[in-house]
Amino acid sequence: RGYAPEAGRAAIDWARDELGADHVISLIEDANERSARVAEKLGMRVEGRTRLVNGKYEVRIFGTDLGSPDS
Repeated sequence: RGYAPEAGRAAIDWARDELGADHVISLIEDANERSARVAEKLGMRVEGRTRLVNGKYEVRIFGTDLGSPDS
């Protein structure tokens, strides 16, 4: 429905194809379930948690391994 999955896919493809990244992450605030669902649609899984800005924000770290540009 929205543009977020399409934009996320484009960003992931760009990171792999142009930067040669083999892994990408998204830091998503716990309360932001919509963004978490988008990350999951993009094949990302929770890899950990951390707190940012002097502990003010708790975020989940979503990540995914990327295939090579030729795959």
